[in-house]
Amino acid sequence: MDISSAVVAKLAAASSVTDLLTTYKSLPAIFSTWPVPLDCGLPYIITAGNISDTPWDDMDGSVGRDVTRDVWCVASTDAGLVSETLAEAVRAALHNQSLTITGADHVLMTCIGATVAPTDPSLSGRVLTFRIIATEE
Repeated sequence: MDISSAVVAKLAAASSVTDLLTTYKSLPAIFSTWPVPLDCGLPYIITAGNISDTPWDDMDGSVGRDVTRDVWCVASTDAGLVSETLAEAVRAALHNQSLTITGADHVLMTCIGATVAPTDPSLSGRVLTFRIIATEE
């Protein structure tokens, strides 16, 4: 089940998100790996890995996963409220929206946050936590 690609694709398709991002190698700066390349500008998004990934199945043979994943929105402190604006755009693009997940049928995605991200003083960040429930095909 490839949740990273599904989240990145959904964010990259939302102009309300990509219009706020810098580009990296001609693509919106949305990363599913950490660390972000050193030559990437600001602002950018990171969604690198799951915080939790709990399998679930029931008596009728259904198999699925309940995944918790963070999405970090990072901007320069000098950019004012860009990280907060970006976090709101990310929330709108993902909360209660469907994902196309290879190897799964997406059931539910909800958002918690955004909260202030711990960053160094030159950066401003927000973290949104998403719960993604999917049944495996």
